[in-house]
Amino acid sequence: MRVVHICSGHRIDDPRVFQKECVSLAMAGYEVHLIGIGDQTGDSVVKGVHLHPLPKCSTRKERVARRRQVAQLAASLDMDLFHVHEPELLAAVLKVAGTKPVVYDVHEPYLEAIKDRAWIPKPLRSSVAALFDRVESSLVKRCAAVVVATQYLAPRYIALGQKTITLANYPRLSEFENLPIHERPAGSCVFIGSISRVRGIVEAIEAVRRLNSSGVPVTLDIAGPFAESVVKSEVLAGASADGPIRYHGQLLPKEAVELANKCAIGLVPHWRTPHNEKAWPVKMMEYMALGLPAIYTGLETHIELAHEKEIGVCIDDPKNPDCIADAIRAMVENPVEARKRGQAGREIVKTTLNWEVESVKLIDEYKRIGPN
Repeated sequence: MRVVHICSGHRIDDPRVFQKECVSLAMAGYEVHLIGIGDQTGDSVVKGVHLHPLPKCSTRKERVARRRQVAQLAASLDMDLFHVHEPELLAAVLKVAGTKPVVYDVHEPYLEAIKDRAWIPKPLRSSVAALFDRVESSLVKRCAAVVVATQYLAPRYIALGQKTITLANYPRLSEFENLPIHERPAGSCVFIGSISRVRGIVEAIEAVRRLNSSGVPVTLDIAGPFAESVVKSEVLAGASADGPIRYHGQLLPKEAVELANKCAIGLVPHWRTPHNEKAWPVKMMEYMALGLPAIYTGLETHIELAHEKEIGVCIDDPKNPDCIADAIRAMVENPVEARKRGQAGREIVKTTLNWEVESVKLIDEYKRIGPN
């Protein structure tokens, strides 16, 4: 079967789209094509996946405007199945797909995300969400299946009468095996992934500052893209190459793992927002895969990933820097307990929260909806 995964905003080397879904399908014998943002100028084949790079858009408006162009590129490849990863592409792809099956991959709770988006004026967010609700609901009914990244996203699409499978964005075990052994200083913290206010980066930085001021030496290594310009200014203003707070830019997935592997504590102090309440944070699972104790919020999704075990320190108020500081201090002052909790998280990933288990679901779904 010939399948194409279609993106306009995700990079062509995206961990979920390329490294997990596309590579797994190629290994299972499918002819897999992927359209996404790439730095190269021509098509290529990497790990058995045919890559068709797009230039990066400078604005969201430009990205939305080229949706028909991207859909036409997908149609020109003469595929048996279309797999869409961004909601703004869905209508255009359904139009060119005709009678061929279209899979809609929902990475996050879009309705809740709209209410958190800083670039949408607050007075307009409810109206934008309502419009998105109507349009997406109509389009989804024309899809062959919906794939969701967490079980919390599934009820919306099941209610629309759609075949829905949860394909959790769990880590690939192979990425966390045979890593170099580094000495992890007790107070070395790491924050990787998308950087925004609702993910608690500002409070995390303040917690590190307060600990250092009180005589507890702590460092914080940060890596990832900024979701908000204001937060970017705040982070960069306090970061330096040789200080306790260091920003490493947007790293490749492998580089981010290498950075976290040199640290002792992973930070996931997400605020209690509608979006965060329905998301499984990938970075939390990656910290667990590395055997790092995590500082995480008492959200239902976070506790579920922890399997209600002590994999670090669960905090009640992520908006309070002292709460985060106390949790970090507890791990710094009890290194044996910190290692024990980190290993508990590692065991959960090895047995349950890994992509090797999830990939079977995707392959089975393709067999169900693909041409015989």
